[in-house]
Amino acid sequence: MGNYIQQQTKPRDFSRRCMEFCSISAARVKKYGGVPIYASGDDLLFLAPLTGKGGEEGETKTGEDETILDLLRGLREDFEAFWKVEGGPTLSFGLVIRYYKYPLYEAFEEVRTRLFGRAKNVDGKNAVAISLQKHSGKSAEFILGHFNQNSLTDKLIQMIRRQQNEEVLQSIRSKIWQHASLFREAMGSGGRMLKNVFDNTFDSEDIHHIKKDDIDAVRELLESLASEGSDPDPQAPDEDCAEQLDKDCKKSMDEDCAERQDKDSKERLEMLDDLLRFVKFWGERGDDSDVEAID
Repeated sequence: MGNYIQQQTKPRDFSRRCMEFCSISAARVKKYGGVPIYASGDDLLFLAPLTGKGGEEGETKTGEDETILDLLRGLREDFEAFWKVEGGPTLSFGLVIRYYKYPLYEAFEEVRTRLFGRAKNVDGKNAVAISLQKHSGKSAEFILGHFNQNSLTDKLIQMIRRQQNEEVLQSIRSKIWQHASLFREAMGSGGRMLKNVFDNTFDSEDIHHIKKDDIDAVRELLESLASEGSDPDPQAPDEDCAEQLDKDCKKSMDEDCAERQDKDSKERLEMLDDLLRFVKFWGERGDDSDVEAID
């Protein structure tokens, strides 16, 4: 928000609006069932459960139980409504989910690292950097860019609400990694090939216990993940420039492009694995489910 502040001609009015937004945000967090720790200026720190406290106050517009991701999207929507200006300030989050006995001072420091070291470094900002670490030590980390405006976040929340069987998700994860090279290639070739790879990979007797809806949900998540990161490479030359390159340069460019594409597909597949572990966590029971979220 620093650059936006410098452009303001009435700093007192801007400060007043910041305080009003913090008041609205703190009220939303309390309504959800969270506890605001600090709310002032453009900073907000709070503790919150993974799901809302229930009842009408803890539900989304569709009547479903509100999750911590719904809370963050709600805060983002409030922020957008409050600052209806072109090129206005951005809002990013660091979300750390830890076992309830985890040292708070360490969790707060980790939130700061996720926010300033990761979410705010995303192009365009408006991102949420998420870190999950269970009592067992197993973890998952990923970033959702423009998290309130993309299909990836929608698909992730839908899968969380489905409460999919953890054994089923584990089976799907294992099968994908057994054929990782096929999935990486399919991600760079479009949705039809990706669907064909899913159909062929999961058409065997040893996985008939997996419902088609579960497979389709994972496929749609991967498709959203692939499309969210499909911006053209800013370093790639334009067509007119490419035509002037000799054959050796073109060959070198194609090899570099293929290498970058393969690396990108691998990173997305690794992010899918983190997303599935995150979804799997929501359906688990036992000591590892006794966690708290710090934002």
